[in-house]
Amino acid sequence: MDSSNNISKDEFNSDNILTCVACLRPFEDFYYLGEKYSFDLIGCNNCGTVMIDPMPTQELLDKYYTEYKGSTDYTPKRIKKIKRAKKRIEKLIKYAKGKKFLDIGCNHGFAVAAAQELGLDAKGIDVDENSLKYAKEKFGADNFEKIKLEDYVKNTKEKFDIIYCSEVIEHLLDPEEFIKNIKKILAPKGILYITTPDGNHFMIPSRFT
Repeated sequence: MDSSNNISKDEFNSDNILTCVACLRPFEDFYYLGEKYSFDLIGCNNCGTVMIDPMPTQELLDKYYTEYKGSTDYTPKRIKKIKRAKKRIEKLIKYAKGKKFLDIGCNHGFAVAAAQELGLDAKGIDVDENSLKYAKEKFGADNFEKIKLEDYVKNTKEKFDIIYCSEVIEHLLDPEEFIKNIKKILAPKGILYITTPDGNHFMIPSRFT
């Protein structure tokens, strides 16, 4: 960490974040990265996880994703994204006990398409209606559903051998509850694959603007 980013509680006070959402340590030792869209960006010196303060409400998140248009930028990268997902899934198949595959937060359905090409019984769920429209048109309407994970868990009896979740968990207010729900639909000895962006990656500026 760059110690020049460290600040004291006297300089930056948060009444909202009491523990790190990743390592769950008391949120006393942190560093400040800057501000974006009226949210402060702060990081945990224990594990490096970057969080925003104050945390958004669920209502604000729902509104944001309902109006979000950025996903449309992914379609020109279709071949590249399917190829990348295919490489990831090929590694997972080696350890999977079955062929049932679920992509949580499937977006345009590229990972589902990759899994299908590899012979898996693949499905995807998401809350982004525009992305799902594309996925259904390109990769099969029956393979995708617009639904939140917690609702999907309540309505399905299926168990999945591979659950794929790429760059979703960082959008959640309660990651722990999210994982508990995944566990309910993960088959015995099933594989959970999760990725999330690195807020401390060398390509990201030391202070966000």
